[in-house]
Amino acid sequence: MGYKYLADCHSHSNCSFDAEDPMQAMCQKAQELGLAYYTITDHCECDQYDGSAAFGGRKYRDTVVRSYAEYEENQKRFPGLRFLKGIELGQPVQNLEAAEDALRGRKYDFVIGSLHQIRSEEDFYWLNPESFSPETLDDIFHRYFAEIMEMIEWGKFDSLAHITYPLRYICRPGERPSFAKYQDELDAVLRGLIEKDIAIEFNTSRILRKNAPVLPDREIFTRYKALGGRRITLGADAHNTESIASGIKEGLDLLRDIGFTEYTRTGADRVHTRRGKGVRIMDKKMERLLKLLQEDATLSAQQLSVMIGMTEEETAAAIRRLEKDGVIKGYRALINWERTEVNRASALIELRVTPKKDSGFDELAEHVKAFPEVESVFLMSGGYDLAVIVTAATMSEIAMFVAKRLATIDGVLSTATHFILTKYKEGSVDFTSEVEEIDERGSNLCD
Repeated sequence: MGYKYLADCHSHSNCSFDAEDPMQAMCQKAQELGLAYYTITDHCECDQYDGSAAFGGRKYRDTVVRSYAEYEENQKRFPGLRFLKGIELGQPVQNLEAAEDALRGRKYDFVIGSLHQIRSEEDFYWLNPESFSPETLDDIFHRYFAEIMEMIEWGKFDSLAHITYPLRYICRPGERPSFAKYQDELDAVLRGLIEKDIAIEFNTSRILRKNAPVLPDREIFTRYKALGGRRITLGADAHNTESIASGIKEGLDLLRDIGFTEYTRTGADRVHTRRGKGVRIMDKKMERLLKLLQEDATLSAQQLSVMIGMTEEETAAAIRRLEKDGVIKGYRALINWERTEVNRASALIELRVTPKKDSGFDELAEHVKAFPEVESVFLMSGGYDLAVIVTAATMSEIAMFVAKRLATIDGVLSTATHFILTKYKEGSVDFTSEVEEIDERGSNLCD
């Protein structure tokens, strides 16, 4: 099915050694796809931070510096793309000093924690399962889960990436592996993530592949939900432009089928470990419920339940949940001020601005929306950046507000004011329809 908001929170530019396309091309493709959020998370293998002869001497310290500089360049190139700065910390507890150094002084929007190889072993990519006995493979998986628990205890990342990573390479195409043999250890990991408020990634890179094992995603996320988990990020793990967002829709379908109603994207919460904000996976009934409330917020739960085919109790509970989750932000009356004696003027103000280095347009928008005269603020594509709806008693007051308050904000390059002369429609309400005139000949008057 189609989804209005798609976020890909795991991909790589050619700053990563194993990726093909430059960051600019990756961002261009993400913008063309219309992604709601897009994050590049270039590799930082902490055990190889200052180079390792076993891995060709590649220094991930240099990768981190190069990638972060390119993030900032491309955020300026693509102001209309919600492009987030990310990093994939591989094996962080094998070199905690490197992990801390990679994060220090850099304001990442999203930090992935991953484990590509356990201590004293090669990357799982290079393992040949036929050369290992069942006992040896058991030992590898026990050590794998134990090291993930160390990572969770350290905790300075937002989402645990591709927990099924070893199964990609230990199993043959078409096989259906399971973690059932290690259920206690898997449960410990899932509970640890929940307790630490760390998300788990649904890595969708293998969903559409025919030459890969059928990974136990349903098994893992069904168990995660049963344990009370709800924080899931989705990432296609793309290493080229053609793979961006691959499998994301199919991943959302699976999560919906399990019973999840939202997934997680990123949002600032504390330094380096930025906690996610939920984006709801909306079914048709919930979408219909929201549209009905948007059109007429005075409808009761009983009336709404009939319209959407749910019980009154289910409808009331859904509304409370939507309010709690911040989907429903409030209720208001639409007033036709022209039918009152109140003096009121409105205008749409176009602002061209220079985004701030670290916060983009958000810091300027926060400044603008703090003024009581400002009713609405929108980030726009096209010839200007912010659209601002302003109200005051008169047009001259609006003009003064723009000249004295908006135009003087640091970062505002220019303004253009368009006064609203007539409102024809707002929020599905026709403002030009006639109302019944009140008969003032006495029949409506009290004695």
